[in-house]
Amino acid sequence: MAMNGRQQENTGKQSAAGKAEHPTAGKAKHPTAGKAKHPTAGKAEHPAAGNTKDSVKNNAKQPLLKNTSIKNSVVIARFFSVFLVLYFLTTSIELEPLKKAVAATVHFFVSIVEPKAALAGTSILFGGFDFSIIQLCTGVVSMSIFAALILTYPSTSKEKILSIAFLPVIFFFNALRISVVILSSGMFEKDTVLFLHEQTWVLTAFFVLFCWYLFLNKTEKISWEKQKADKKGQDQKN
Repeated sequence: MAMNGRQQENTGKQSAAGKAEHPTAGKAKHPTAGKAKHPTAGKAEHPAAGNTKDSVKNNAKQPLLKNTSIKNSVVIARFFSVFLVLYFLTTSIELEPLKKAVAATVHFFVSIVEPKAALAGTSILFGGFDFSIIQLCTGVVSMSIFAALILTYPSTSKEKILSIAFLPVIFFFNALRISVVILSSGMFEKDTVLFLHEQTWVLTAFFVLFCWYLFLNKTEKISWEKQKADKKGQDQKN
């Protein structure tokens, strides 16, 4: 019995020895051991890395912009070259048939309002005035501008030929402008009528730009329809 008591005492000491270990032995790891990575480890890239990519893209665009500027400069130079040639030809060569055609058209418009207006060659007699149609009154300058725009614009031969339809429209618009100026002679003095004749040429210039705008829209529409048809044909082949 005494021996059993010692055994119990030894057993009690052993059990106490088992608990002698530090109560936090199971928690020996540092509480932040699982978070050893730096909070910015996933953002290791330099903040200027995105700017570098943007600069590369901008550098790639610069040659394109430069090429576009060169092409535009070439088109403008071609336009002025063609226009100057056409202007020289149309103003240096006497175009008597064209002057008579403009005079007849102007007389037709004026006689609608005033039947007493008379036509004599290239002159219109109205209200005691003799309005003579000279070369620059025929609209050749406006038509030369439009022709130069058409010839220098990058388009197909078919589109350039179709654009000829705008030339008669410009011709009749110019004749109508002159008719209005002649009719205004019944309300204004001679100097005022001449002033109106010179200043209203701007209207013809704006009308030329309007015709040019219509031509561009028509050209882009034809090009778009052609691309659509080509794409549809490729899809059918595939």
